[in-house]
This record gives sequence, structure tokens and C-alpha cells, in this order.
Amino acid sequence: SPEHANLLKERPDVETRVHLQDDLLKVEGSPVHLIKTVMNIIFNAVESLDGQGVVRISTRNEYVDKPINRYDTVEEGDYVVISIGDNGIGLTDEDLTKIFEPFYTTKSGTAKGTGLGLAVVYGIVEKLGGHITVDSTPGEGATFDVFFPTSGDSGE
Repeated sequence: SPEHANLLKERPDVETRVHLQDDLLKVEGSPVHLIKTVMNIIFNAVESLDGQGVVRISTRNEYVDKPINRYDTVEEGDYVVISIGDNGIGLTDEDLTKIFEPFYTTKSGTAKGTGLGLAVVYGIVEKLGGHITVDSTPGEGATFDVFFPTSGDSGE
């Protein structure tokens, strides 16, 4: 959305580091839903920064050979992973158990947020057969890895 696109322009104190793998496999799903998912997570990453900070965005192909259990269980299979991390305020263990619930927000005071962004993200990813893992340490930031199942074809 235009609001999300302008977010990084409005925050010149935020450094964005991007590393996109060249030979990504194809994923099934609406481009609009995929973009909405990524932008909502980026928005939350930027909002978590108190002053200067870094948001890291990367993509990769990954074969999961045994289930990964972090918030969501990622089953065995081929995935395209979109990883979005920051060095912001991080999330507590309590936050991590509730982060995708509707209306749950870590924002306080005058910060914008309805608590629906990550709930919408989770719904979209689940509908596409994907998974989300979250790693975070309070005071050090958070990393969201979104695993989208592949169609098995090259993205070219």
C-alpha cells in the first residue's frame, strides 16, 4: 500500500539491507497477498526500531528435512523463505505466544496499530499452505521467516 511504501522514505534513520537469491523457485499464490504479507512484516520491523536501526530482508530456497518447531511447525518440503529481521526492541516470550492473535499489539501510546497486521499475515500464509517462524530476543530485535511451499518449478 502507499502507506507502507512511504514508510521507509519517512524513516531515513532506518538502514535497509536486502539480499535476494537469484534462482528462487516458484510459489503458488496471489501476488497481492504475497506483497501484503511481506509489507506488513516490514512495517512491524520498522515500527519496532527506536531511532536508528537496521531492517534485513532476504530470500532463499530451502529444503526442510525435519520439522522446525518455532511458533509454527514447518513440515518437511521445499520452500521459498522470505526472512525479515530487525535490531529493534524485540519480543518477550509472552509476545511470541500471542503475536499472531487478532487485536494483540505491542505498540503503546501514540504509535499506530490495530493489532490486525500480523493476524492478517498469519491467515494469508496459512491459506497458502505456508508457515511462519519467529526468533526474538528482547532488546536485540526479531526475525520472521515466512516459508511458502514451492510449486517445484524454477521462477524463471
